[in-house]
Amino acid sequence: ILKMIELLPNASGNVFRLFALDGYSHAEIGDQLGISVGTSKWHLSEARKRLRELIAKQTLRKNAE
Repeated sequence: ILKMIELLPNASGNVFRLFALDGYSHAEIGDQLGISVGTSKWHLSEARKRLRELIAKQTLRKNAE
């Protein structure tokens, strides 16, 4: 999973790490990164979506072996 997080676009990856791994709120992330709470939420949503896609691809590859 950590390797997959590195594959995310920088902004989405940063928000995901700060929120999911470090426990910051969207308000705190917004302050740190100079973005709005809404933008922070959007990046988190996009990161989760992309991670689901990456996990699904990885699962399909493992099942095909």
